[in-house]
Amino acid sequence: MSTAQHRAAAHIAAVLAEGHSITLVSNGFSDGRDAIVTAFGVGPTRELDPATAALAQSYRRDRGPDDSALVAELIRRGMVE
Repeated sequence: MSTAQHRAAAHIAAVLAEGHSITLVSNGFSDGRDAIVTAFGVGPTRELDPATAALAQSYRRDRGPDDSALVAELIRRGMVE
């Protein structure tokens, strides 16, 4: 797993630990681009281990490899509509 993949996986873990959901929506925008949708407060919260929390904080959506890794990780986990 690359560093971007680790950051993306940690980001997903952090979102879920905060009680939210995250989903890749195929063709989610009117121009056909995919969308990443987060629904807030839909589940219980839990603590993340410090290493995962630190890695999640280093994730940057505006960084190309991180964005691509997040999409790939959501697909790998089946978190796609």
